[in-house]
Amino acid sequence: MESTRLALLEEYGMQLARVVYYRGKSPTSAVEGRLREIRSALLKHHGNGRDDSLSVMFESLDHLYRVVMMRPPSRPFSVQACAGAEVEYYRVVIDEDGDIHHDSGKLTNQVSAVETAESWYYLVAGLGLTVTLLAVLESGQIIKCGARKVT
Repeated sequence: MESTRLALLEEYGMQLARVVYYRGKSPTSAVEGRLREIRSALLKHHGNGRDDSLSVMFESLDHLYRVVMMRPPSRPFSVQACAGAEVEYYRVVIDEDGDIHHDSGKLTNQVSAVETAESWYYLVAGLGLTVTLLAVLESGQIIKCGARKVT
């Protein structure tokens, strides 16, 4: 089983490199299709423990997958849900079942808050974690502007 996962991880890395290399040069639908198949197979065997070196390697490569394959042309986070509210500052958190793993602290610029949420989604949060963009109002109330779970 471990040798199969290792071979899949090797192919996953190579296919990611091919997608990046060929993007804009020639059609990559076959390469992208194979990459999705490999990811699906790896997700089935993915362990949640950080003590499994193959799972750690998969999660590391999966950050690249999300940037290359899942990044939409439009922004995945915005502060529109908080529009009109008297926002004192924004916060971005990464949580797992309500337990906060990362907290940005106070972000007074909405553009910085959105950029932080996006970069944390693609580059920091691991599988199963949720990135949430929050607005803290002058009244002390906290409003969720948006959230995305890493899948």
